[in-house]
Amino acid sequence: MSHDQQVIVELREEMEQFGVAICAGEIETCDVGPQVRRWSTHYTVGLTRHEGHPEVIAVDMCCDCADRVLSAVAEVVSGGARLGPGWGLQIDGWDYLLIDVDDPTLLPEAQALYRSPAGPVVPALQVIGADEEGDFPWESGIGIDSLLGPVPQALWA
Repeated sequence: MSHDQQVIVELREEMEQFGVAICAGEIETCDVGPQVRRWSTHYTVGLTRHEGHPEVIAVDMCCDCADRVLSAVAEVVSGGARLGPGWGLQIDGWDYLLIDVDDPTLLPEAQALYRSPAGPVVPALQVIGADEEGDFPWESGIGIDSLLGPVPQALWA
């Protein structure tokens, strides 16, 4: 069995046991100029089983925080909710908002599990938390370079 096949088997086992698997990874983003930043990521694999629901990615959260947040989102989805960009959630007393992810290939294990001959098929949402003052990155300017998609303009125009 290849490494990729083994990863798929492990994902399916975790999804069977917990309802969703949470994968860790890393991405790079470019700021203006040649500066490259690396961000830790954690994302779900298994939400797509709920009528094609997008998977969810958290960027630059510690492992415990990402696990808590993504597990809470997965619980909402498994309860029947269909989340989308602009949706807000409160988790452990903190405000979170979901935005579209422009490049869902940043969730490689999810894409591998649900791959079709047409290529990547799994859409994704990014879950973004407010800071201690209740500001999101586009309000405070802090962490704006870790956003993987557009800010919901209808809410923040």
